[in-house]
Amino acid sequence: MSTSDRYSLRIVVQRIVADTGTSWRLLAYGGRQALGYSDFRSLESLSNAFRSAIPGFDETKFSPAELCTKEGPIVFTEELQLDDLQLSILDLS
Repeated sequence: MSTSDRYSLRIVVQRIVADTGTSWRLLAYGGRQALGYSDFRSLESLSNAFRSAIPGFDETKFSPAELCTKEGPIVFTEELQLDDLQLSILDLS
């Protein structure tokens, strides 16, 4: 499979609140099946991963004002076209 192959994936960010603090889980779904996940200890590290993997990604979608004020654990979901390199950068491969 060449690196130019792209996959249509539903990307979900889940806020996880524990006694030790808040962390962020990035999940990738293809159809109805979860394909993988990666955990981030901070919102900044999650934003940095997206900035590296997806040039031009609107980082305001990951601002504390945007994500930390939402109720419930699911704070972001979007359909994205990602290739193998991008999945690797996001630690989803």
